[in-house]
Amino acid sequence: MSDFNKFAAGRRIVAYGAGLALHQLTLTRPDFAPTVVVDDRPHYRGMKMYGATVSPLAEANLEPSRDCIVICAYEVLNVNRIRAKLADLGFDSTSVIDCAKLFWETMAARLQENLSLEVHPHLLETVLSFTRASQISNTTSAAGTSLLAQLALQQGEGDIAEFGVYQGGCALAVNLLLWDKLSRGDATYYLLDSFHGLQDPHSLDPQSRMGEFADADYVSVVRRFSDLPWVQIHRGLFRDTLPRIADRRFSVGYIDCDLYEPTVELLEFLRPRTTGAILVHDYTSPDWQYPEGQRPAFAGIATAVDDFVGRSGWKRLLFPETTHALLVPPPKES
Repeated sequence: MSDFNKFAAGRRIVAYGAGLALHQLTLTRPDFAPTVVVDDRPHYRGMKMYGATVSPLAEANLEPSRDCIVICAYEVLNVNRIRAKLADLGFDSTSVIDCAKLFWETMAARLQENLSLEVHPHLLETVLSFTRASQISNTTSAAGTSLLAQLALQQGEGDIAEFGVYQGGCALAVNLLLWDKLSRGDATYYLLDSFHGLQDPHSLDPQSRMGEFADADYVSVVRRFSDLPWVQIHRGLFRDTLPRIADRRFSVGYIDCDLYEPTVELLEFLRPRTTGAILVHDYTSPDWQYPEGQRPAFAGIATAVDDFVGRSGWKRLLFPETTHALLVPPPKES
C-alpha cells in the first residue's frame, strides 16, 4: 500500500482544485481517484471531472472526520489560500495534503531510476515550509522548485542560471537551500528576465496568454536578493543579456520563459556551456488531453525541446507532474 493510500484509508478523496495540477496528478498517479472535486472559480462550476461534478467549497459539504483533501494547485500562494480556507473548516495536517508530496514521490523515483540521483530526504519538506511562510509568487511549484534544487546540489561544478524569474520565488527558495555552496563562492547564481511579461509570441505560442507576468517588479526582485552577493540579475531581452554571461560554464540552466523562440535561443546558448543539465518548465505533451476550462498550454515549449533533443543527442527525461523536461548531455567520448 502506498503512503497516499494509507493517508486516505477509509475516507473520501477530495481534490481541491480543478486545474492543471489535478490533471497531471491523475496522469502520473493511478492510485489517485477523487470522489469529490472542489474549485471556487465560476467557470469550473458544474463541470464533470473524473466522475465527479465540480462544486465550490461552500456547496461541497466537507467534513474533517469523513474527507481527506488533496490540494491540487501549483502556485504556492494559491496553495496557502486553500489551506487557510480548509483550516477555518477544521481541517488540519491529518486530513490535508499538498499534491506536491504526491508528485515528489514519483519524481524522486524517476531521478533515482534514470540518473542514479539520491534525493535529499528533507528537500521537499524544506521547500514546503519556506513557501507556506512566503508571500512571494512561485509558479514553478514546490515540487518543481525541489527538482531544481536537487539538480543544483548534485550536478557538479559550474554556475546556475534561471531564465525567466517573475517575482523570484523559485530562485529565493533554491538559494536558501544552496546557501552553503553559494556562500563559499563555489558558484554564481544568475537571474535573467525582461521583467515585462510575455510578449512577441510565435505562431506556436498561445496568443491569449500574452501579457501574463507583466506584474513582475524588477526593483522588488533586486531588493529581494540584495543580501546575497553571489546573485547577479540581468534585466532585458535575452539577445541583449546573454552576451554578459557567454564566458561562464553552468552546472544547471533553468528555462522558464514560456515562449517558443526564446526557449530555442536559450537551449542553443546553454548547449555548449552546460556540464550538468538543463531544466525546462511548461513542457506539455500534445498527447495529454485536458478538459474544457483549461488555459491554453505553452505548446511551443514541447516543440522546442523535442527538436533540440533530435539534433543534439541530449537525453530527455519528462516530469509530467510539474510539466518539466530535464535535458542531460550525452556522455563524453573517452
